[in-house]
Amino acid sequence: MANYWSVFMDETVWPNPHDFQPMRFMDDCGNVKNVEGFIPFSLGKRSCPGESLARPEMFLILTALVHTFTFHVPHGEVLPAPVGTTGSVYVPPKFSVCARPRY
Repeated sequence: MANYWSVFMDETVWPNPHDFQPMRFMDDCGNVKNVEGFIPFSLGKRSCPGESLARPEMFLILTALVHTFTFHVPHGEVLPAPVGTTGSVYVPPKFSVCARPRY
């Protein structure tokens, strides 16, 4: 199994890996581009057999959430640094988020 933490935090592939930069996955025309270092479903024989179902499902769920809600940090709170606990798996720090209906 691939060590995802080391792959996704490799600064030679991902400049500023701790920064949230969705535009790194889009070309100049706004189309999604294939980024070689992005392997969310693993590689080789052990890759996810449900990838063809998971990709459109994730897209539909996330676009429905973003369309329906405005997300923000609760008043008086700040987002924690994106440094979590590393063991067998990476565990990000806990934080609160508010989802306010848009309509």
